[in-house]
Amino acid sequence: MGAGNFIDESCAGVGVFTDGNIGGIGSGNEIDMASCGDGGGSSVTYTLPSAGAEAGWSITNIQIFGGWNDGGRDEQGYTIYYSTPDSPDAITNVMVDWDYLPPVGTRGFAANGPNMTRMTYTEAAGGAMASNVANIEIVFSQTDENGYQGYSQIAVYGFPTPGTIAIPPALTRDIIPFIGNDVVGSSETFAALFNSSEAINYQWYIITNSISGGVTNAVTSPVIGGTSSALTLANLQASETGSYFVVASNSLGEASSSTNAFTVEPAPTPVNGITESFAYQQTFSG
Repeated sequence: MGAGNFIDESCAGVGVFTDGNIGGIGSGNEIDMASCGDGGGSSVTYTLPSAGAEAGWSITNIQIFGGWNDGGRDEQGYTIYYSTPDSPDAITNVMVDWDYLPPVGTRGFAANGPNMTRMTYTEAAGGAMASNVANIEIVFSQTDENGYQGYSQIAVYGFPTPGTIAIPPALTRDIIPFIGNDVVGSSETFAALFNSSEAINYQWYIITNSISGGVTNAVTSPVIGGTSSALTLANLQASETGSYFVVASNSLGEASSSTNAFTVEPAPTPVNGITESFAYQQTFSG
């Protein structure tokens, strides 16, 4: 759970979220309540487990509890967003959009005294609020009277959505090394990682330069035997200098890695029976 920059709120409360962590509290003096407002955090993100829930989760209800030791901060406004397994980082679908403001003096809300609220969001007739959920983000709208809202417990309940969701090949780790060189006779391994809901077929390619009539042309050729997510080149030869990339494909679509640049240098001449050679590799700086 990424809790944002929440600040300490020294009030009584149960310091437990559903994943066992209350989130980062700025002052760290009393880990029993987290607040957003006045420069504090404004959202909480839950990354739901994917094991056993390949199609995501069906969310049945969400419970949010807050309590304060004075008469203020009794309004709770939320927008709850979620993403799906095919685009887990795009947390843009709206599940709940609600502003809860009980009148002061009713339901135990004193004008000047401790108060608490517990909101439970659920779908009518026992259904799911949303299905195929990968991640949840709860955004707290700061619309109450003094800009603060305090929360001591957020509970999310649900069950794995039955079935699977079609996920075309997607690059999850780009090609490594991105730039490199080695000498004739050595070996080198390139690798990239992809994700998909179906089995993936791989094909590696090399781009070399061909000179014809004084004109340099780039030629793309499949690498023989390069049919897995990693490509190992043993006993390197100068002819294997070039740019490499891999294409991942299945019936749902295809994706490719970036193109690297790799140079095979001549083997150095031994000096006093000792051969000294250097290899260089660079991955993405980001």
